[in-house]
Amino acid sequence: MLKTSDVNRKIAETNFVFFDVETTGLSPAFGDRVCELAMVQWQGGQAVAVFHSLINPGRPISRAASAINGLTDELVAKAPYFTEVAPDILKFVRAAVLVGHNAAFDLGFLNHHLCNLQMDPIENTVIDTLALARRCFKFPSNNLGNIARTLGLPITEEHRALGDVNTTISIFQRFLEDLKDLNIESVGQLIDLQGGEIIVAPVIRPVLPTVVEEAIKSQGRLFIRYVTEFNEEISRIIEPLRVQIVGDKAVLVAYCPFQESELSLPLSQIMEMKPMPVAAAQECP
Repeated sequence: MLKTSDVNRKIAETNFVFFDVETTGLSPAFGDRVCELAMVQWQGGQAVAVFHSLINPGRPISRAASAINGLTDELVAKAPYFTEVAPDILKFVRAAVLVGHNAAFDLGFLNHHLCNLQMDPIENTVIDTLALARRCFKFPSNNLGNIARTLGLPITEEHRALGDVNTTISIFQRFLEDLKDLNIESVGQLIDLQGGEIIVAPVIRPVLPTVVEEAIKSQGRLFIRYVTEFNEEISRIIEPLRVQIVGDKAVLVAYCPFQESELSLPLSQIMEMKPMPVAAAQECP
C-alpha cells in the first residue's frame, strides 16, 4: 500500500528493505508455504542489516520447487516455524519501503501466513524491479537472473533467498544509474515509473507466475519442464488454457499441439516455464 509519507522521500535518504522468499510451491491458497526468507536493510547505498532464515514449512517441499531452489525437507527440518520468526519480520520491515522482484508474489505468501496467525499484513510501500524492468527497459527476459546476466552483474546462489536479494539490490542500483537522465530522486517518482503502487490481492486464488497469467491472457505458448509422479522429467511446448482446482491442488490445463490434446499438470510439478514465440513452437517435443 502506497503511504503518502513515502511519496516525497528522497531515494538517498530512504530506508529500503530488499526481500525474497523461497517456497514449497506456487500457491499459498492450496497449502504451499515459505521455506526460506531473506531481507536486507539498505540505506545510503549500503546494507545496514540482514535477516536470513530457513523456515520449517510444516509440509513437504515439492519436487519441482526443490529442483529449482535446492532446498529439501531435511535442510529445513530443524529450522524455526513461521510463527517463531513472524514478529522479527514485522519489526525488520517497519517504516521501510520494500523492494522485490515480482514483489506481489512474495508478499502474497508472507501476508497469507500472517493472516493465518491473525497478525496484521505487511502494507508497506513497494518498489518492484520486475515492473520497472518491463516499463523502462527492454530485456530479452525479465527473469531476475536473466536481467542480471544481461547487465553483466554478478550472481551468487541463484534461486536462494539471500542470493536473489543481493541480485535484486545490484539490479536496483543499476536501474537508478541508468535512469539518471530522468532526474529520478524520490520514491514517488519510482512508483510512477513502475506504473503505480503494487497491489497485493487477498489470497483467494492460486498465486500464479506472471508468465502463466500473461500466456493465458494473450493465448501465447510456453516452454515448460516438469516432473511426473514417477519422477520423470519431461519438456513440452504448450498453450495454457486455464487453472482449475482438483482436490487440494491448483492444476494448469493446457493444449499440446504435438499431442493434439489437453494436458493437466499440477503447478507444484512444474520446474520451469518461459514464453515461446509461436513461430519457434511448431511442434511440441
